[in-house]
Amino acid sequence: MQTHDDIEVLRQELRSATDVIARQGEILTEVVNALRGSPPAGTQWSHHDAGELARDAQRKLTSIIRKIEISYAMDRCDDDTVDRLTREETESVEARHAARTPVP
Repeated sequence: MQTHDDIEVLRQELRSATDVIARQGEILTEVVNALRGSPPAGTQWSHHDAGELARDAQRKLTSIIRKIEISYAMDRCDDDTVDRLTREETESVEARHAARTPVP
């Protein structure tokens, strides 16, 4: 049989776990809002696609950085780097397209 002290320890652990879960929910909401923008008044965005939103943002950022690198290499007349970066960008776009195209 559990004592009053044991029950109180369990209650404290439960409160602590509940606080952690609530904070994780708040963090996830902040992340989704950062990726999507503020939701309409009185609503919240769903969290179901947060991972895909983050991956999409990362892909877009990588593409932007690559385009800046290409532009910089072009300004320096560095044709080898321009060719390499352009090829990498093309391969990346083709891979994303292939991943979205269903195989018959």
